[in-house]
Amino acid sequence: MGEHDSEKLPSLGQLIEAKLGFKLPTLALPQTAKNLDRAVARLVLAGSDNLAARIDRNTASLNARSQADAKLIEGAGDVARSALDSIEDRAEKFATADAILKQENRESIVRGAIEQLSMLGEEATESASEISQDWLNSFSATAENKSSDEIRSLFSRILAGEIRAPGSFSLRSLSLLSTIDQVDAVLIHKIFGYVILGQLIFKDIAGIKFIEYLKLENMSVLDGASGSGLSLTISNELENIKITYQNKIIFVDPHESKKIKFSNICILTDFGSQLYNLFENYIFDDEYVERIASEIRPQTKSIEVADILMRYNDGSIAHGPRLPV
Repeated sequence: MGEHDSEKLPSLGQLIEAKLGFKLPTLALPQTAKNLDRAVARLVLAGSDNLAARIDRNTASLNARSQADAKLIEGAGDVARSALDSIEDRAEKFATADAILKQENRESIVRGAIEQLSMLGEEATESASEISQDWLNSFSATAENKSSDEIRSLFSRILAGEIRAPGSFSLRSLSLLSTIDQVDAVLIHKIFGYVILGQLIFKDIAGIKFIEYLKLENMSVLDGASGSGLSLTISNELENIKITYQNKIIFVDPHESKKIKFSNICILTDFGSQLYNLFENYIFDDEYVERIASEIRPQTKSIEVADILMRYNDGSIAHGPRLPV
């Protein structure tokens, strides 16, 4: 036995942690941990096998491949320094730089997802199923082209959500998301600041142009921008109707019909709803509360508003004192 055979080589998990720059979380949820394993393996190592299946393998062959890759890149760099590169040399240089950029994008998104999962509290629930390899393949192909910090942060939240609840962000939504750039994301974030009841937006919001509504409709974020808009009726036979807007809850005591109708509105699509639950830090508009009240006042006996203090997992809300509007 050689002198170094008894030395313990680092596991693949330790190597990945070293490359990512921080420790992979130890999750007390077996299926969730397995899904994270599989996601890291696909996005960082470009493999379909999960880390657990690789973790005890001898890393000598990995080190050998890394040395060979380093020599290849070093050789490509030497050629690239020539002022008269051939088209083959330029192609090799481009392929190397492009691969590094895509790897950086994927790893940044994985780091963000791991940070999200590391913040899971004791109330976190176990994943009900295994994350789809087809989904990971599509996600990896889309994520590798996202270099904007804001977009990568969004992709990190999507990945963390899919690891926890496979199927929560559909392949169709991934396809739609692949076409969104930072400018689109700014517009989406802007309009989401006016969503009420988690699903509807008035069509005549000050500061949002008609062409922007149409653009959002073309991106499949909302419906009803073209034409005369949509309408939605909500009712509650047992108690006041409750309308939520960011950190406010509006209590409506309607007339005998126990219904409130919203007209000339847009409604979030399934894709829009998925994005709405992922974006953060919406700009709150105090005047918009009055805009909501003015829309429904003719249909009510009274309107009161309160601050939302806490949202619970079962959908219930703790709120402060109710004040008339």
